[in-house]
Amino acid sequence: NKELHLNILEIGTYAGSSTLTWANAIDKLFAGNCEIMCIDAWKHAVKEQYSKEVEYALVQNFVYEAFLHNKELASERVKIDHINSLSQLVLPKLKEASFDIIYIDGCHYYKEALSDISESKKLIRPAKKNSFL
Repeated sequence: NKELHLNILEIGTYAGSSTLTWANAIDKLFAGNCEIMCIDAWKHAVKEQYSKEVEYALVQNFVYEAFLHNKELASERVKIDHINSLSQLVLPKLKEASFDIIYIDGCHYYKEALSDISESKKLIRPAKKNSFL
């Protein structure tokens, strides 16, 4: 459906494998009519949730560099933007009801996950019946 335009918010992007999955699916199903906004803190993430090896990869920016590389592999018909910051700082500043799909896979601690869910409720557009058919 070329008339349908999707706005996707991905909270917690890491190296971008989910971003590529979204982009490839949207490119095939909706002719790339999509924008994906990725939010991740990358090197400023909550370190305690990761192993020493992952923490090192984050601090050295290896994971962020992998994301930038993977972003380039997506179809040019899917626009991918990103914000390098903690979701708790970014989500309250985004326009309400501006996303059709919100994928939350950021910090997995209760307080942070609850914050992402609470803020996302304000950002999601109300679903229209049969809107994707």
